[in-house]
Amino acid sequence: MPSIYSILHPEIYHGHTAQPPFFEGWYFKLVNREEDQRWVVIPGVFLGKNHADSHAFIQVLDGQSGRVNYLPFPLEEFSAAKDHFEVQIGPNRFTSQQVELQIIREEMELIGQVQFETPRPWPVRLLSPGVMG
Repeated sequence: MPSIYSILHPEIYHGHTAQPPFFEGWYFKLVNREEDQRWVVIPGVFLGKNHADSHAFIQVLDGQSGRVNYLPFPLEEFSAAKDHFEVQIGPNRFTSQQVELQIIREEMELIGQVQFETPRPWPVRLLSPGVMG
């Protein structure tokens, strides 16, 4: 049973004590001022019934070209804070204040840091705590 804290903070990682199968992901839409760069970055984790099926991932959608990349990472490269939103997948870090990316793969390179001056998180209400429920 989730705690009231975790219900009122849908952004934090809820899988520390979850039993497989379990999935959780976070959605970041990044658009520059000129709107000629549009990216969606989705970090996430999947815990399968078999450890071999478990992995972390970063999915990247390029809004300009429509190209989508699903980049799996070993589960051991995933970590998350227990009391606030902070997720790390390999060298990539995601918080409510910034996204740091260091993706160097054959299919794509995406390196940089975006800091949020005025983040717009989902409006949390007791009867509607998050986008997923």
